[in-house]
Amino acid sequence: MSAQVREKLSAVAGMQQVEAVNLKLENANILLISDESLISTRNALLKSECEDAVTQNISSGGVVCQTRSVLEADVVYEIKYSNKISMEEKAKLTSEIAAKLDLDVHDGAEDKVSGSQLFFGIRLSPNPIVMKTVAGDVNPCTRR
Repeated sequence: MSAQVREKLSAVAGMQQVEAVNLKLENANILLISDESLISTRNALLKSECEDAVTQNISSGGVVCQTRSVLEADVVYEIKYSNKISMEEKAKLTSEIAAKLDLDVHDGAEDKVSGSQLFFGIRLSPNPIVMKTVAGDVNPCTRR
């Protein structure tokens, strides 16, 4: 379980009854945006306020990047409860965990929460958006 998920669940009453939470990704797909689509999107959206915001960011030394690809998947968190917990307590705790993670209780299971077609991480196009009106060096879209 990630630190972020652990932090969200720390406030749930009864978490001491949870022995483990395992993450499963199902129906995973990598969605790739073609160069043609990136250019088309940029041309369609880079107007008025959007263009002003991009120009301001670039003028301030920032980099404006477009998403190149993303992992889309269904997520299922499987919850292993203590043997001492009742079915009613399990159902209540599972509902609270689902609410904290903004997911749904998995159909037909009191020990799973899930979400469909979620995005995990992105890969940026290596070339940032550049404006003809902004002078200076252009930084690439990379992590430091």
